[in-house]
Amino acid sequence: MKIVLDGFFANARKLLEVRDVQVIRETVFALLKTTRTFILERKPADESEKKSEIDFHGLAEWYQKMSLTWRRIRYFCENKMVEKAYVDAYYLQEDFLSKRG
Repeated sequence: MKIVLDGFFANARKLLEVRDVQVIRETVFALLKTTRTFILERKPADESEKKSEIDFHGLAEWYQKMSLTWRRIRYFCENKMVEKAYVDAYYLQEDFLSKRG
């Protein structure tokens, strides 16, 4: 991957290995926090110009595709299909990065 969040691999591995609900919750929160920071650091300077350019139909299609990919990742993780989960997670990251510009 071109850009990797701090602690991404350690937290992703932890999510695949632990069974304790509290540890999973804390790990997910840590991933969300680093993801939020990552996104905010790359946020374009002027958002007001982009608001008028929003394609809501395209956004709905993109959301549906992302939702399916998250379900696939969940299925792969539940069935210990780590490589397939990784590939879909990589796809998600690339798609998120391509949408930010």
